[in-house]
Amino acid sequence: MQNYTQANQLKSFRFTQHQLNQILKQYQTYGFTQSQILQAWQKCNQDQYLFHDVLIQQVNAKGTVSKDLLQSQLNLKTQTDQKQIRNSIFIQTVDDLQKCDLITLQEQYRINVINSPNWKPTGLINLGNTCYINIMLQYMFNITSFRQLIFNIQLPTDKTNGQKVIQKLKELFALMQSGNRNYINPCELITSLQEYKPNILTIKGEQNDYNELQLMFLDVIENSLLDLNNDQVIQEFKSIFYGQSEENIIVNNKVIKTTPTQYSSITIEANEENLLKAFTSSRILFIDDYEISEKVFTKALIHQNIKTVPKILQFYINRVLYDSNQNQLIKNNKVFTFPSTIDVSQFIQDDSINQSKEMQELLKKEQEILQKLEQCGDHQSEIQFENLIKLFTKQANEQFIIDPQPNLQSHIEMAKQLSLYQEAFKDKKQQLQMEFIKIEEQKKRVIEAKKTIYQLTALLIHSGTAISGHYYCFIFDGKYWWKFNDRVVTQVEFPVVFAEAQGKTNKNTNVSGLIYEHCEQINQNKLIPLGNELEKFIEQKNQEILMLIDKQKILQIKSRILQRAAEHKIIYPKSQISKALIKYQYFEEFLQGNPNRHYFIRYTILDEELKLLNPTLKYPQQINEYKKYFISNSGIFPQNFDQMFSQDYSKYLFINNIISNFQVPTLITSINFQQVITQFQKYCLQLKNLDNSAFEYLTILFQAILLQGCFLCELLIQKNKLQEGKQLTQFIFETIKSSQFIQAIITQQLRENMKSIIDELEELSKKQNLQQKTIVTQPSILVPDSILQMNQNKIKDLSDVIQRFDELEQNTQLWIGFVNKILKSSEIIPQKVRLEQEMPLYFDKKLY
Repeated sequence: MQNYTQANQLKSFRFTQHQLNQILKQYQTYGFTQSQILQAWQKCNQDQYLFHDVLIQQVNAKGTVSKDLLQSQLNLKTQTDQKQIRNSIFIQTVDDLQKCDLITLQEQYRINVINSPNWKPTGLINLGNTCYINIMLQYMFNITSFRQLIFNIQLPTDKTNGQKVIQKLKELFALMQSGNRNYINPCELITSLQEYKPNILTIKGEQNDYNELQLMFLDVIENSLLDLNNDQVIQEFKSIFYGQSEENIIVNNKVIKTTPTQYSSITIEANEENLLKAFTSSRILFIDDYEISEKVFTKALIHQNIKTVPKILQFYINRVLYDSNQNQLIKNNKVFTFPSTIDVSQFIQDDSINQSKEMQELLKKEQEILQKLEQCGDHQSEIQFENLIKLFTKQANEQFIIDPQPNLQSHIEMAKQLSLYQEAFKDKKQQLQMEFIKIEEQKKRVIEAKKTIYQLTALLIHSGTAISGHYYCFIFDGKYWWKFNDRVVTQVEFPVVFAEAQGKTNKNTNVSGLIYEHCEQINQNKLIPLGNELEKFIEQKNQEILMLIDKQKILQIKSRILQRAAEHKIIYPKSQISKALIKYQYFEEFLQGNPNRHYFIRYTILDEELKLLNPTLKYPQQINEYKKYFISNSGIFPQNFDQMFSQDYSKYLFINNIISNFQVPTLITSINFQQVITQFQKYCLQLKNLDNSAFEYLTILFQAILLQGCFLCELLIQKNKLQEGKQLTQFIFETIKSSQFIQAIITQQLRENMKSIIDELEELSKKQNLQQKTIVTQPSILVPDSILQMNQNKIKDLSDVIQRFDELEQNTQLWIGFVNKILKSSEIIPQKVRLEQEMPLYFDKKLY
């Protein structure tokens, strides 16, 4: 016998008599017989996407293909391939939130959450003809019991591909409930679906896309839940989406086969005009060639009866017809009416009678169990039984009070028998109690089943033709009706919903699906606790969009930075030495002559602008990350900006640290002279090969201080401080011999100056009998020899050092003038001229 009832394995009554008749008409025009079509339909389990190939294979195998039929098959295959190419979908599975501008991000951002007064549901981005996916996700999210079930599922760390789908569904639902976005990109869920089942989205873009997808999606979830081995979760899931049904095959008014099935949606025909009429018609399917035995065919009737209803009752309205005149599929735009509230008992076969009989049977069984439990006695009877056993077992080794008789057991054997009887008695009583509990649970279910009022909570709308179009939906959240058109969500009144569903706004726009929900579920609290894992996920995602808004705000300062950079100037200090050192206070000045210097100026201004913008940012603590983002995305910095100045900056940092360690006096005296000269020599040595201009200015100042040292020697002699004078003179002589930073003409000038000083010291020393040799000691000054001895963590502020150099230059201006004059003329200054210019300073007590 042909196994026609394989179709019962499907979980939806997707194909009714009307649809089968359309397929018969269509394929009979191509030359196939009714028997061939029905056999292929049975073999492919009523899968319309496999049907064509199965039919061709089946007919070819029997060798009954004519030339005309082959040509018809070729034409049909060509049409199918062209339609598939024309309607193929492109799924964009990349979240491009990072590329959104500020206006788009602000449009996407929201601050309200579900149940708040200004709550507005979350939209979903269309990734390329994925509108039918979006409406499925929207209506499933609105089912509070399902959302709670998804949130509560505990998934292992090492997830299967199916469990990854559930994880992504959890995250998407969490964002839709508690996220701070007006619309969301569902690409991660869609990607996980494709990884689990690669062909799940290869649907041809037709009007029946939604129903096909929903069946596959529910299968994915159910199979993934089975992997968790949690029967309670599976049963809860099934109670939401699946109802029980029964299929009877009737021949000659007699039921010859009954098969229990389950369903998730009920397919009805738009041609039947209203819900109840369409439902009644969809339950009966007539078959002309039903094979009841080998090669014995007869007419049969398949009657599909609903036994139980899930919490969500879904009707899919088929509007696709085959037009034999046009030789193509067309859409039936006939007006279809439906109520906003239904009593589902009208869809259940003999509901009131069956429920009444069921309850009577349960009550009868309940009474029988109660009678048997009464025969078992109460707790007092159990105590008496226990005492009787104790009586027989008491003093087991002694003579019992009754002598054994031939027809009586011994007291020991009697005790054993009574104990066995007691255990059996307890088991029977426990069994009766369990049966009683089961009966009570069944009674409770029957009572709850009497609450059969369901309310319309979602309408699926299709706008377009049989082979292409667009889906959107209307959903009732328990308080308001909302229109979900991908990312756009608007609040509407029910008359608007009804008008669009009836095609009043557009004849090609009408209802394609009706979803009714049990009334007890509708008014539940829509805010479901997320749990720690999802709470952290939401916190991260909410922070993500706020940080992106911050980043886009920062990009807005681009034009201001460019304007300020064009106007940027630095006011230089007046002294020559300050001009030489200022570039180590400001890195941008260190880059003078570098063609990329303007990039660093922009960077400096960026720092200043970010400080001004900081109070307006959502996450000001992320300012360093924002700075990197601006540099990478503003377009006013090169891609290699981070490495562009690394070598220059290392040199700059090294010299900056050297200069910051200068112990610069503002005035040279006989007390600090030796320390200053020693310090200058070491720092000049470090700067010699690093910076010519700074080295040049420092050596000029160094030579000027040596000339001033000659003056200090003469000053000490005049004040009769011969010992100090002699030490200072000797130190200057040693410096002249050892220093590499004194030019020859300056050395000549120093020797000339020191000649008269030595003569005068010798004459005075003889008079005072100063025979002891003066020992010159080098002052102990800590001067770092390399950058490794310095703190490189940050740039040092040189403003105080530069100011002290300015003051030192002012106080040494006379001798700086001597140095410049000598170098310019290459002639030494006569002693008379020198002494005349130094004469006013002899009376300055600060110098000694």
